[in-house]
Amino acid sequence: MLVRSILLTSVALSLAACGGSSSSGPSFSELQQDLEDSAFFTLGEDDGIDVASFASLKAAGGATYAGQTAIYLDITDPDVDTPAGDYPTPTLLGELALQTSFADDAGTLTGNMRNFVDSDENAKSGTISIIDGEIRNEEGGNIFAAVFDGTLSGAGAGSRDYDGVTVGVISEEGDLVAIGVGGTFAGGSSIPADLETIDDLEPEYLMILSASEN
Repeated sequence: MLVRSILLTSVALSLAACGGSSSSGPSFSELQQDLEDSAFFTLGEDDGIDVASFASLKAAGGATYAGQTAIYLDITDPDVDTPAGDYPTPTLLGELALQTSFADDAGTLTGNMRNFVDSDENAKSGTISIIDGEIRNEEGGNIFAAVFDGTLSGAGAGSRDYDGVTVGVISEEGDLVAIGVGGTFAGGSSIPADLETIDDLEPEYLMILSASEN
């Protein structure tokens, strides 16, 4: 699936940030296999994804999602035309838990990323929180954006502060797929993110978020 199928929609949301902590979980190899079997790599292989209607998500009232997060510290200039299967080995892999809710015509998204481990099997302590997420009606379908923020620590690669914005969609099959970018442009202020020009954000790293409805 091409990243473009998720990102080529203009979004401008005013968002703010905070953080947490946690540790220990599956191995890097286990998480990598789960990610490669996940929705991000298997949905929309024809350069498309069947996006759930906003009305159907609203009627359900909300859902919980579980999956994986990959962090690529060596991708500082994301190419939205690159197929996910062509990405290098992630710097970190972790577990992802999300919750959506709906009231009137507004949708929210919150959650966290935890139990991170690097490719040398060094576990990280810390949690990256996903907050202030908004789910919007995009021409009858859906698109969401949220801030992420937190700190990971421990031996090996990837121990640092993380803050940025993630944008994605929920599919008709109940899968959630998103891209996150972070770095110096973030930090708790309003982030006008026109993701057709994602390179203008000058991110320090790329994230992939992929989860399925519980």
